[in-house]
Amino acid sequence: MENAQNRYHIGIDDILAARERIRGYAAYTPLEFSPALSAGGKKVFLKLENQQPVRSFKIRGVMNRLRLLTPAQRSRGIVTISSGNHAIAVAYGAALLGITRCEVIIPDGTPESKRSVISAYGAAIVPMGRNYDEAHAMGEGYVKGSGLYFIDGGDEDTAVCAGQGTIALEILEQNPDIDSILIPFGGGGLAAGIAVAAQALKPGTAHSACAYKPDNAVTPARTLKPGTTATPGGTKPGITVTPLYSEKCPAVERSFREGVFYGYYPSEGSICEAMVGGIGHIAFAQRHLFAAPLGVDEEFVKKGIMHAFFTEKIVAEATGAVPIAACLQHGASLPGTNIALVITGGNLDARLFMDLVGNRAYVQKPLA
Repeated sequence: MENAQNRYHIGIDDILAARERIRGYAAYTPLEFSPALSAGGKKVFLKLENQQPVRSFKIRGVMNRLRLLTPAQRSRGIVTISSGNHAIAVAYGAALLGITRCEVIIPDGTPESKRSVISAYGAAIVPMGRNYDEAHAMGEGYVKGSGLYFIDGGDEDTAVCAGQGTIALEILEQNPDIDSILIPFGGGGLAAGIAVAAQALKPGTAHSACAYKPDNAVTPARTLKPGTTATPGGTKPGITVTPLYSEKCPAVERSFREGVFYGYYPSEGSICEAMVGGIGHIAFAQRHLFAAPLGVDEEFVKKGIMHAFFTEKIVAEATGAVPIAACLQHGASLPGTNIALVITGGNLDARLFMDLVGNRAYVQKPLA
């Protein structure tokens, strides 16, 4: 049987190759300083993946995978399962490369803002399930019978994950002093790619910024508080990569802490639809590269959306606003002194935005 650590391994060479492959298709996005979020000696920077052509980071991994397809695979057509942004990127990439048949399976809870964009790029929408886990479980049989090439969201496909990791290359080029990266964690493909690249480029002492052991030593460090890191012998970590999760779905926290893979996980309803359900094998295999996951209350996510719009003058969807929410909620306890927040997407649901605008509790200045 193939060793899981090898099957789901990605390295810095994979990410560097992905960068060349997606050049001209994915944008080199800004890393902007945020005076409003910087306090207590900490400088906070926003990596604006909401400025990608499809308004999310997903274009990076999708284009890396699509450009690796053979002509025969492209001619078969493609299919994916997604809660929204990955589906948009797949539809966009298919149109860009002339792949004429593209189908996307999405859960019923996918915001209309994302559905309309998927359709606009010419993909056929196939709704299934109430959330991503249900859509994935129901869609597996459909995918097998379709004859189409399956484009994974990056949680199980190392090529997609490597594409996402190019974000870290840019962050550390734009500001080599970055010593902490906060990333929304759904299935974990984005976080894993960033962690691999960041730890390779700025490793510190024996990955001392990491809280967990690799697969050949699966017992995690259980004494760490969320957001803290293991730093043996007083050594200084090169960089800390912290996964952020909605408190509605603590799958990553439990999985990493217990050393148990939770591919499916029951979740409460969440405005962060991309962050509910279980985690992916790639992130689980790379968990030794992460600091302890940090939970975010969705009340702070709502404030984060409004802070992004009214203070930072950017549009961030709920998941994309999670790193801002972490700053608002946890502030001075966040790891690092030069902190990069990955603003993963800007496909904000209009109904959610209007509800927040109509509520003075969220419109008022969040940091006041």
